[in-house]
Amino acid sequence: MKKALSLLLVLVMCFGFMSIASAEEALPEVVVYMMGDKPADADMVMEKVNEILKAELGCTMSMNFIGWADWGTAYQLLLTGGNKIDLIYNASWASDKDYARQGAFMDLTDLVEEHAPELWDMIPMEAWDFATLPTEKGDIIYCIPTAYVNYTSGGILYRIDLCEKYGLPAPDSIENAYLYQKGIKENCPEMFANMDGGTRSYEILALDHMYLYHDTTVGVMIGSVKEEGEEPSWTKVEKYISPDNEWFLKELQIAKEWADAGFWDRNLISNPIDGVGDYFNEGVVAMSYNGLNIDKYSGAIGTVHASHPDWKIGFVPYGLKQGYVSYSSPTQDATAIPITAEHPELALKVMELIYTNEELHQLFAYGIKDYHYTLDENGAYVATDAAANFGQYAMNTWAWKRTDFFLEGATTEEGKIVDEIKAKMAEATPLMPCSFSFDRGPVEAKVAAVEQVITQYLTPLRYGLTDNLEADLAIFFEKANAAGLQEVQDEFIRQYEEYCIANGIK
Repeated sequence: MKKALSLLLVLVMCFGFMSIASAEEALPEVVVYMMGDKPADADMVMEKVNEILKAELGCTMSMNFIGWADWGTAYQLLLTGGNKIDLIYNASWASDKDYARQGAFMDLTDLVEEHAPELWDMIPMEAWDFATLPTEKGDIIYCIPTAYVNYTSGGILYRIDLCEKYGLPAPDSIENAYLYQKGIKENCPEMFANMDGGTRSYEILALDHMYLYHDTTVGVMIGSVKEEGEEPSWTKVEKYISPDNEWFLKELQIAKEWADAGFWDRNLISNPIDGVGDYFNEGVVAMSYNGLNIDKYSGAIGTVHASHPDWKIGFVPYGLKQGYVSYSSPTQDATAIPITAEHPELALKVMELIYTNEELHQLFAYGIKDYHYTLDENGAYVATDAAANFGQYAMNTWAWKRTDFFLEGATTEEGKIVDEIKAKMAEATPLMPCSFSFDRGPVEAKVAAVEQVITQYLTPLRYGLTDNLEADLAIFFEKANAAGLQEVQDEFIRQYEEYCIANGIK
């Protein structure tokens, strides 16, 4: 009898363990895609994330990354290939409204308030308005906008310690940016001055010339300021990619001058990189201007110091010299639920938990406490050596920021610079974002053709890869005009002027 009872207990325990294992395997998985490269310690952090998600929501998360190399094609394939994705990073700079018009994203109008009421209440209504898009079927909320709106003015990351060592100027003007890079090339031959090249060559102009908005696909600029004392205006719209635009021509002249001077690898065009990443941290490059802002500079301080405590890095924000500072749009960093999502309601609950659970938020933002970072006596963030493998926002969760969960950085020399820059920004005239979005529909085929021409004929010029700029530029405009550049730009301007009239913008 005892043997039979023992056997029964063993069988019960075995089936019990099998049930637990089956339940573990049966947990729904929220599939997430972020824009950017995967940090070295991502899997380690995700183990901690999933411990919380299992306990709180009975699910797990699969975090995937869309690397910067050819991200546009990869992003398009993910959204058009029927992939089961529950949450995906989206942004105004990544054609978010175009994808929304094409039906790539789920309409969240009735879902958020029902399944994530705290999230709905936490994000300001103005932000939800930015995430609302008129369509043929009516207005839709196509994404979860960020609750964090901050200075978005781009700028240049550089090495203060090298300036001090070699007597170089900070790259705070076009002329000084040239002299800084020239000094790097002469004194540090093992380094490249920068490895951003033509990825954002037009941004360099912002050192001396600011603008409110630039549609890089169709080459139209809004609110440019070219003369000292001139004020930016949302009603000023012009064709930037034009043989008559002096600043467009200057952009290409600067690119050629810098390329000819050897400031970047001439093979860079075939392998564009993110200069804020490993190449800057490893000392391969001394300057970066690709998609930077004051927050990314602040985050880079901890990452760089983990590997190079003797370095000092600085940041030159665009527009501040002219007395202006730009604020980000709530959809500049956002999160969408693709129409192919398998768990849309659960995905919303996960987003709500990220915004309301401080421990979960900090894992995504800073990594594992007491491993990737510690807190000093004032509760400020202090990077450890492990931060080299997971620095601040290394998971690229820029759209998942909650201000009152932020950790202040411990006081460093660069930290004081951040405070000084932010103080100057606070005194500058704020430039609020515009919700206009160009509808490519009427000229879709021409836009696609123009994009191909830009990639084939203009991008090399933006990397300075030309022996005869005037001749190669003439070829570009011949091809671009044949593809429909003028019609596309005219359509953009027509839509924008109608938008200004409809919204009382004067």
